[in-house]
Formats: sequence, structure tokens, C-alpha cells
Amino acid sequence: GLLMAIGAIAFHGAVLRLLQRRRGADNPVVASARHGAARIGMFGTVLVGVAAVLRLGAQSYAMHPPGEAFDPQLVRAMMTETVWGRGWLLQVVGALFAATGFRAAIRGTGGWGLAGLGVLALALTPALSGHAAAVPERAGLAIIADTLHVIGAGGWLGSLLVVLVAGLPVAMRLPDEERGAAVADLFNAFSPTALAFAGIVASTGVFAASLHMSEISALWQSEYGRTLLLKLAFLSVVAGTGAYNWRRVKPTLGTAAATTALQRSARIELLAGVLMIAVTAVLVATPTPMDLSPM
Repeated sequence: GLLMAIGAIAFHGAVLRLLQRRRGADNPVVASARHGAARIGMFGTVLVGVAAVLRLGAQSYAMHPPGEAFDPQLVRAMMTETVWGRGWLLQVVGALFAATGFRAAIRGTGGWGLAGLGVLALALTPALSGHAAAVPERAGLAIIADTLHVIGAGGWLGSLLVVLVAGLPVAMRLPDEERGAAVADLFNAFSPTALAFAGIVASTGVFAASLHMSEISALWQSEYGRTLLLKLAFLSVVAGTGAYNWRRVKPTLGTAAATTALQRSARIELLAGVLMIAVTAVLVATPTPMDLSPM
């Protein structure tokens, strides 16, 4: 849900802006795609809100004795006296801001700035409940890098989802003589956005790995390292498919065959991305080699 919300903001602020700059503000794809992006952003934000409620219950159950997991005083203390709890409260506030902004954007009354502010707050919250906040001495830097990592993933995979669900269908509804050029323009605007955010993912991922593993051998000698390798395997599929789209398919856009090929490979890229996110969910709950090393 978070990556969908970030993707909607990235699509609106980067992809559509570049499309307008290249093809003019009256581009027939822009208005409808912007509305679709707002709806996807709202849906993602709702998912984040639902997940926040479930996370609160799961965290309380894990932290407190059996039978006391939902004691109001214990839950209140967890929310206000721990880094995890403050991160959770920020997530709720960010979700409210983002939902209000996306709601206004769906109605066509602005709201993108407010949605962006809320999404930025949401992007910060995973670091406050994961390994970054526990890094000794350099926790602040680790939190910044983790936040950028989340933004990079959302700007890359989330905006690709928005392109496929909100942008491409609009272009495909255009008359035959306009359709090929519209699809090409859309993906030509998306490509630099994807490259920039993918670069953020790669650089911050390397930095995070250096914080959590003191030796390269930890990649295959620890559970955390082996899980990270699995994540990297899915990342290589995502990056490889994206590179194929960029180098081989994008230059041929303008024909129906090229559009079909791009849709197919982009779906593979998204599927690999979903699997990568699932592995990441395991990774952030796995003790790092630095956590397990003797003090």
C-alpha cells in the first residue's frame, strides 16, 4: 500500500510533469491519468491504514504477556514510550494527511501537496520500526537512508503500477492514429523516473547492507544474509526486465506489437517486485549479523 501511494505521487510529480513538458499541458492522457493516479494513491493509503491497525495488534501481542496484549494501559505505553509506537503514530497521522489529499485530488480540487506531505511521513515510518532505528551510533543516518530506500522503491515499482493501471489504459482508448505515439510518450516520460528511483534503491541498499553486516561472508553464513541474497535475486529480475524494456522494447514503441510486448514484460517486472517486497517483509523481521554479534 505504501509503495502504491508513493508511486501515485511520483507519477503525478515526475512522469506527468515530464509528459506535459514534452507534449504540452493539453495532452489528452494527462487529466485522466492524474485522476486514476489519485484513486490508486487513495487505495494504497487505505491499505496502509488497515495494515497499521493489524500491526498494532500484532506488536502488542508480541511485546506483552499472554492475556494482556490488549490492555489499554500497556498499549498506550507502547504507543507513546517506544520508538516503534511513535513511528506507528506518525504512520496514522501520515495516512490521514495522505487520504485527505488524495480525496481532494480525486475530486479535482488539488490536494497533491497535502498527499505528498502525508506520503513523505509514511515513507519515514518503516525505518522507525525496523533495523535502521536500532543501528548503534549512526541511527539517524540509517533512518534517512532507509526512508530514501522506501521512496526509491515506491517511485520505481509504484509508479510502474500507476503507469500500467492508470496511464496506459487512457492512452489505449485514444483513436488509432494517436494511440501509438501516446503510449510511446508515456513510457518515454516514465523511463528517466524509473532510472532515478532505481538508482536510489541500489545506493541506499548497499549502504544499509554495510551497516548491518560487518563481513561479506555474512551474506551466506547468516539467516539475514541468505534472505538478503534472495531479495537481490528478485531485484535482479526486476532490474533485468526493466533494462530489457528500456533498451529493447522502448525504442520500438509506436506499434501495437511493441505495446503488447511492453505490457507483458512490465507485468513480469511487477510480479518480481511483489515477490521482492514479500522477502523484504521477512528481512526486516530477521535479526542482522550485527544484532547477533557479541558486544
